[in-house]
Amino acid sequence: GAAPFVPLGMAILVAIGPDGKVAVFTNPTTRMPEQFKVGDRLPSGETLKSIDAASGRVVTTAKEYGLE
Repeated sequence: GAAPFVPLGMAILVAIGPDGKVAVFTNPTTRMPEQFKVGDRLPSGETLKSIDAASGRVVTTAKEYGLE
């Protein structure tokens, strides 16, 4: 099936590693999932600040993401 439409530049949080050390975002350019650690820059230019596996929240310098 076709990938859902994603506004350009929007990374989508798709998973959080069980240890809370990695967050998996869909890269808006390639539409492929990519793993990021705290301190990494997302394709959108924001920097990953924290990952909370228990609550399913990921905080970046730009916004807060939640698992859908």
